[in-house]
Amino acid sequence: MKKSNRPIIRLLFGILAITLLGQSAQLEAYSYADFQQTINRRFPWVSTTGNEMKALYSYETKKVTGKPVSERETQMAQRAAKKIGISLVVIGTIIGAGFFGSRWWKGRQVSEPDQPPEIASEPLPLSPEEEEQLRIKKESLEQKGAGKIKRTDTIYNPEIPTKGSKIALSDALQGKLNLISGQITAQDVDVIVNAANENLSSGGGVCGQIFKDAETSDMSLQGACYAIGRCPTGQACITESFKLKENTPITHIIHAVGPSGKESSQKNKQLYSAYYNSLKLADEYGLPKIAFPLISSDLFGYDPYYVNALPLQAMSDYMEQHPETQIEEIKMMFYSYEQLPRFKKTIQTEQ
Repeated sequence: MKKSNRPIIRLLFGILAITLLGQSAQLEAYSYADFQQTINRRFPWVSTTGNEMKALYSYETKKVTGKPVSERETQMAQRAAKKIGISLVVIGTIIGAGFFGSRWWKGRQVSEPDQPPEIASEPLPLSPEEEEQLRIKKESLEQKGAGKIKRTDTIYNPEIPTKGSKIALSDALQGKLNLISGQITAQDVDVIVNAANENLSSGGGVCGQIFKDAETSDMSLQGACYAIGRCPTGQACITESFKLKENTPITHIIHAVGPSGKESSQKNKQLYSAYYNSLKLADEYGLPKIAFPLISSDLFGYDPYYVNALPLQAMSDYMEQHPETQIEEIKMMFYSYEQLPRFKKTIQTEQ
């Protein structure tokens, strides 16, 4: 090292030592034993010799009091401070690598959802007693004709937007779409949409919340879903709201099945159709106010752009293609702070 650089290096190590040790103004009142205990407590991983420790104590004390410091004391103090500085850099590097490494791994898992999480599609296990309850309920509902409740059977073939493009709202949708952060089962609407699985069984996320709030003690909601049977991806079916209608204006629940996993052209059509078919059912049943969750988001692991873009396109198309519609209000519900800003960015605003 060049001799001219030594004062700069000394200054840096001096600042480092003072900054790390703290309470430098009180060093004059410290005994060497107190000083040594403080160093060992704050930097237990640093191995310094007794002479280096004494030199660092002497150096700091004399600097604070303005007394002259010998060259040897300066060198020894710098050596101790250097050990502390290097150890902190190494530890900081390890911690930083662990932090950014974990963020990279989480980002990789989110960006490559080849397999949807099991909770998105797997029904919750039932006890033998619950299975028997459902069997009796299903038979009762089938006898009353509940198994013939309307279920859609159409997959539409819209022009899918290019990824990243903005979606323009049709004039028919303007003024009827409201974006809200909150709980879907607490909304002042006639019907809510459940982000359902094909088995129409209670699951996680929005589906689990709706079943929790709407289910009765005799499991009428699950029984009605079992009576309907399987609902294919892209389709929708409708049931009563059971317990919800006791305390809210919600009289019906539409169960719409969206795609999960890796994005594809067919899955985009299914996601579009899930929204379009839900609006069609609401119209046929005379339910003017409807609330949607963000279908295929989060647990389903579908492509974030199409999760936000396709509901806008489906709603705009339906309202424009059905001028006689009874739909008066469409609420899009968001459960997290991240969902709503992402959704808004997909909407094309006027220039």
